[in-house]
Amino acid sequence: MRLRPEFRRIQVRRGLTAIELLVASALAGLLSVAVLGVLGSLSAQRRELLARQTLEPWQQQLVERLRWEFANARSFQCHGKELTLVGFGGRDFNDDTPTQRPTRIAYRVEALGDRAWLVREETHLDDRALHNARRALVCADIDRLDVQSLDSAQAPAGTVPTRFRIRFYGKGGQQPLLDQAIQLY
Repeated sequence: MRLRPEFRRIQVRRGLTAIELLVASALAGLLSVAVLGVLGSLSAQRRELLARQTLEPWQQQLVERLRWEFANARSFQCHGKELTLVGFGGRDFNDDTPTQRPTRIAYRVEALGDRAWLVREETHLDDRALHNARRALVCADIDRLDVQSLDSAQAPAGTVPTRFRIRFYGKGGQQPLLDQAIQLY
């Protein structure tokens, strides 16, 4: 007696072929690389956020202001008690909005009374009028400041670095009041 075709035994295949295993391994590898890339990016952002949270509000404001001023500077000089930036970091004196005017910005340590203060002076270079400069007190008890380039290539003196560390030292000069690595935009 012959079996009808629908009653024939169907062969059941068990396991996977080598090609199927290879494809599955490749897909798993690609997925793990993507997940690790996302996790690495998140951890870098978390470190940056934690570093910013440790700064006091006046320090955060100063770091953001310096980042913007260095990004718009064409040259800079730093000598112990003075940091001078020349470029297009000008701001309107009335509402502090960026104007991109040719500007010289100087941070100086000055003795006012019995205290040393960090003073910021902004001078618009395209205006010869008497009201082309503004001075403001930044913070008290600053003794000196230092800017160190973190760029890997040695740039000529005065060239604005894209990564740098800025330190503001208080009385005694041992521990900095502000020690921040800054990456330009």
